[in-house]
Amino acid sequence: SILRETFDNAPPGVKGIFERLEKEYSLPGRPFGFVALPGIGTFEAYVGYGLSSGASADGRRSGQPIGSDLSPAPVPQDLPANPDSCNIYEALKCWDMDVINIDLSCGSEVDLMIREDFPLDHLTEFLRKYADLDSDCPIGSNVITFTCANPETLEKASQKSDPYELVRVRTGGWSEHFIVLFPVHQGQYRRRMYVHP
Repeated sequence: SILRETFDNAPPGVKGIFERLEKEYSLPGRPFGFVALPGIGTFEAYVGYGLSSGASADGRRSGQPIGSDLSPAPVPQDLPANPDSCNIYEALKCWDMDVINIDLSCGSEVDLMIREDFPLDHLTEFLRKYADLDSDCPIGSNVITFTCANPETLEKASQKSDPYELVRVRTGGWSEHFIVLFPVHQGQYRRRMYVHP
């Protein structure tokens, strides 16, 4: 990838900086290195970052929004908003790694979408397991945000705002009223993956 190539075959001036940092900050048994995760800390910039990015292996088209923060890429904007759904525990297994849970402890949020009928007892159980680091059910990431809205609700809100003025969505650590988002942002939300119990 371009990112890996930048570190492995850095220009001489940059390579010297990398080598100096590695020498200065490496510890015995723990060499200094970089962790670069596309998507972390995108906040509302997931649209702008995608504009200048080529297509990616996850199915995102060239110039379309990237996934927000460390979230899965949304369904491409030129396809109908028909987001996939997967089990909430399975969805977070791939985030259960020290490089995310510990090394990126300043926040490596995963923005999750749940339907309005997501059972409260299942959500409560999930959050308890998520908070229990010694759980027998490892759950990755160290920040999780939830938006609770059905795809149909977001579709209707994108067409007729008045009845849906109180619908709020999570945007990289804060909430925003869905109806005030620009259409391309609304489209990205409407295409995010949902999780189920």
